[in-house]
Amino acid sequence: MLQWTSAEGEGHDIDLPHQGIGTVMGMAIDTNRQEAWLGWTSFDHPPQLFRMRSPLGPLESWGVDGPWRFEMDVWAEEVEGPDGVFIPIYLAKKRAQSTGPVPTIVGGYGGFNIAYTPVYSPGIALWVESGGLYVVAGLRGGSERGEAWHQAGMRERKQSVFDDMTAVLRYLIQRGYTTASMLGITGRSNGGLLTGALVTQHPELMRSAIIGVPLLDMVRFDQFLVAALWKDEYGDPAVYQQWQWLYRYSPYHHVVPYTKYPAVLLFTSAHDNRVAPLHARKMAARLQDATGSGYPIYLRIEPEAGHGVGKTREQALEEESDIWTFQCRQLGVTPTMGEKERESKA
Repeated sequence: MLQWTSAEGEGHDIDLPHQGIGTVMGMAIDTNRQEAWLGWTSFDHPPQLFRMRSPLGPLESWGVDGPWRFEMDVWAEEVEGPDGVFIPIYLAKKRAQSTGPVPTIVGGYGGFNIAYTPVYSPGIALWVESGGLYVVAGLRGGSERGEAWHQAGMRERKQSVFDDMTAVLRYLIQRGYTTASMLGITGRSNGGLLTGALVTQHPELMRSAIIGVPLLDMVRFDQFLVAALWKDEYGDPAVYQQWQWLYRYSPYHHVVPYTKYPAVLLFTSAHDNRVAPLHARKMAARLQDATGSGYPIYLRIEPEAGHGVGKTREQALEEESDIWTFQCRQLGVTPTMGEKERESKA
């Protein structure tokens, strides 16, 4: 919920698209003219600037306003976790399409007080247009519900983040949205730790997993690059009690030979100066040696890039193409171009 609050403290709700299911990408206020400006995006809404001229006035698009190429149904639900906590999830599917069971991808992050909310992505739009369901999970560890929500998923409570994601996957299967054989997960950085943990703790719940620029060896994470700065979030491996927290879920240390692991694409960059690429490299080697499923375990290394920011357009396009090609092939989706795009190319 977003409000315009007057100097007297009177609040007026701002009517955002999709009842607020999306992401506000910054705000600016002109108090002299009583105008507010905000950036907005959602699954079906590329980033756009809006203007609001009064507390009771509507949002006015500023600049180009659609029509968008992909039409989607976007909605929110809540999933009850194993300890009674309710986890918000945000879903997108092609308009007027059946809700399942269909190939489904679930993304999450769950850490560092960062909210993981719906944003526009050409890859997500193509996935939905092609008949897939896309889900964003607002796991503990993020800022979705304040600092208490963050603290509930850090340090000795980090396993709660993985339990939240597990509950979301089971919910989607139980509700008939998808099946384990049509379910993929995706995450980057701290989200790569999330998907790595899910692969090792519950490989039976998914068919594919993206583990991007990840932390995976949690008992030595602090020894490489800048990772010692994250001890407040994860714990200190040099302290035995905290080492125990970390070891209990460290994905690299819980790969079990002959386990039927899902198809996995790990990706990293040779010059990542935030998360050392050795995490992805040695996890790929261990999974390749251990898996008993026959599904592929791939390692993708970008030779001339860092943690994510600063990639050239060509590098970003190639990386995204590889990620979505992998998910589509593993989950049985044939990419379908939108009707308006077909008309434009005719």
